[in-house]
Amino acid sequence: SQHRREIFALVGVKEERREFTAKEKREYARSQQEERNANKARQKISQEAQKGIIAIRHKFTWSRADLFYSSEVVPDDPLVTHDPRYLIRALFQPFDIVWTGETWQSGEHGQGRFRTASEWQEAPTEEVGPMIAPATWEEGVSSRSRDNVLTAPYHVLDFDELDGKKPESQEDKDALEAHALSVTRVLVEEYGAKLAAIISTGNKSLHVWVEGHSLKTKSLIEVSGVLGIDKGLIGQAHHPCRLSGQRHEKSGATSRVLWLKENRW
Repeated sequence: SQHRREIFALVGVKEERREFTAKEKREYARSQQEERNANKARQKISQEAQKGIIAIRHKFTWSRADLFYSSEVVPDDPLVTHDPRYLIRALFQPFDIVWTGETWQSGEHGQGRFRTASEWQEAPTEEVGPMIAPATWEEGVSSRSRDNVLTAPYHVLDFDELDGKKPESQEDKDALEAHALSVTRVLVEEYGAKLAAIISTGNKSLHVWVEGHSLKTKSLIEVSGVLGIDKGLIGQAHHPCRLSGQRHEKSGATSRVLWLKENRW
């Protein structure tokens, strides 16, 4: 305020001051009270949600062993672990057009990256991946844009935070995985989600593939923050996510299948 007065004095402008009217004061006080009430409501919702998440973690624990034995295919089979083509075959039909590649391989760099699932089975392993989109595509396209998506058979739930924080230590990563598996189990057992795959990305997150028709996009987005899911992937079938058997450029670890539905070709 002092600075403003000094500037106005230098340029010969007198700062006008006036008293607020009684009505303006009441309006201001009301708006301030509404903001305080809204903050209290948000805090209460957050606290209740946190209690709910803790309850889910306790009630719906899903251990690595239980996960392993419930998978429709054996997750540590070398074919499943090291060959990304197996994941494509499990998730898509033979004539579905599927995109795989680096994130930049789209548009002018997208030639040859859109092939049928059966054509990807014939491609050398090193040509496949490292990323895939959970979509099928129009014939003849070369751009991985939303407008070119033919169908969106899956939602990919990207669990990348625990209680609002990115995992740093191995202990944090283990806790995030346990949380993600508990949330996945409650979505499957209580809300009818049809599980298709669970992929450990090799870095800090877990990707859970669920059949698109089994969960409502809007409902998922509304609760994504509480559940620790990156809402940026929900309903975005054109968005790339990591295939299995791929070395992560940041951690150096390899992405791997933790759960996968049966291949029915």
